[in-house]
Amino acid sequence: MFKFFKFFLLLALISNLELKAENVTQDQPKVVENKFLTEGKNDAALFFQKPQSGIMHEIVKTHNIIMIVMSVIFVLCCALLLFLVFAFYNVKTLHHEEIQNHTDLTIKVIGHQWYWTYEYTEDKIKFDSYMKKDEDLIDGDKRLLSVDNAIYVPVGKNIKILVTADDVIHSWALPAFGVKKDAVPGRINETWFRADEEGVFYGQCSELCGILHGFMPIEIRVVSDEKFAEWKKDAQSKFAI
Repeated sequence: MFKFFKFFLLLALISNLELKAENVTQDQPKVVENKFLTEGKNDAALFFQKPQSGIMHEIVKTHNIIMIVMSVIFVLCCALLLFLVFAFYNVKTLHHEEIQNHTDLTIKVIGHQWYWTYEYTEDKIKFDSYMKKDEDLIDGDKRLLSVDNAIYVPVGKNIKILVTADDVIHSWALPAFGVKKDAVPGRINETWFRADEEGVFYGQCSELCGILHGFMPIEIRVVSDEKFAEWKKDAQSKFAI
């Protein structure tokens, strides 16, 4: 009798536990699976959904092409900028342009409207330099560039140039030597060059200075030491201060 009662008590206890477990399950909220987030094929959480029309396909294609072109242009511009900075505008080059170890010859340049005056300060030589007219040109002269009195300098020597003006601002420029210095009234600017080869080199005024600005050429003749000594001897008698 006792065993029979014990069996029914155990059965009732098990039934009660199952009933409580069912109630707890019903009280909890049902979790609904979100296929939008769980499906691996749908990555719209990070990107646009896949295009479903021909127009959208073309828009996406155009967008991708433009992004590739923009990226290539950006990389090329950065590379070109770095090249310019390190190849042309480095500090060493600028320092070398302004500073020289010693001077072998000093020439003072004075700009006028519209001609140049040159003075060899140590040798007491001074002369004016005008552009040659068409009727004065000879074989070997260059129209609008040749002058009646050219500058003579020895090859391989450090030439200091002192630049100024007596009326308006001019600019003494020699592209072959990498020289361009403003001639400002009341101020003396300084530059220098050293010619590596003999020859005739030309420049022009590079600052708008009036109606005949385009007719102020510069002619420099780079010669050997012997020829320069001959020219200097002749110039001291012809252009002596």
